[in-house]
Amino acid sequence: MKYFLILILISSSIISIQAQNDTYTLEESEEKSKEALKKKTDELTVPFSVIENVPIYSGCDINSSSTEKKECMSSKIAEFIGANFNNKLAQNLGLEPGITRISAIFKISTLGTITDIKVRAEHILLEEETIRVLNLIPKFTAPGRFRGKPVVVPYSLPIKIMIEEQKDKVESFSYPAHKRCAKIIDNKLLKECTQEKISDFIKLSINYELADNLFPQDKSTQFKVFFTIDKKGNVKDITAKAHHKEMAREVIRVLKQLPKFKNPAMENGKPVEFKYSYLMTIYF
Repeated sequence: MKYFLILILISSSIISIQAQNDTYTLEESEEKSKEALKKKTDELTVPFSVIENVPIYSGCDINSSSTEKKECMSSKIAEFIGANFNNKLAQNLGLEPGITRISAIFKISTLGTITDIKVRAEHILLEEETIRVLNLIPKFTAPGRFRGKPVVVPYSLPIKIMIEEQKDKVESFSYPAHKRCAKIIDNKLLKECTQEKISDFIKLSINYELADNLFPQDKSTQFKVFFTIDKKGNVKDITAKAHHKEMAREVIRVLKQLPKFKNPAMENGKPVEFKYSYLMTIYF
């Protein structure tokens, strides 16, 4: 009987300790969960498509429905972009006629300001122009809200620009001419010849060993180059986009060695600057 009582006491003691530990752990867990939820809510990012209390753009009715606020905001932003974007710039970048697309993503902060702008376009100058215009968007009247608290709202903005065919400039404009293409009269053939010579120069000068080291699992890589040929045929304002920053630096290094062009671009008989962009693939 004595042993039986001791066994019961020991068992009770164990149960008591476990219960106390469970209670303590639960309370601690609940407290941590509350803190984590509060922190998460403070830093919460809510998609524009699902948020109920959307950011209020200047001029939109704060008392309208959620759908109406969203439509108003989207319409106002599109209107602002259309009024402030330098469309003339887009028409003079040598892009193919037709629609060119720009993809812009940004966030509307809890202060109602535009932040974290990211843009992708066919030409780096279009990206810079889009960023410039987005930074001009006025501060929102009110930020987006979730559970009564201001939140960050990401916004995706597709932009379409129509590149018009320069019919009135066909006869008066000629492309820059590489020294081995200078005698070509046909403008289309001149463009193709000069582009081919630029490609040949890059292929002969690029560091293929570097490319192989940067992309060991691949047999090729692509990059896009941007530069300006000035009125004297000199190459300037060189930039490049590649899948690795070291590759972009290598491309820029090569382009800096491009020889002076025999003839600059000509318009109405006068030399003009020509902004050049070209997507290229190399194999190694």
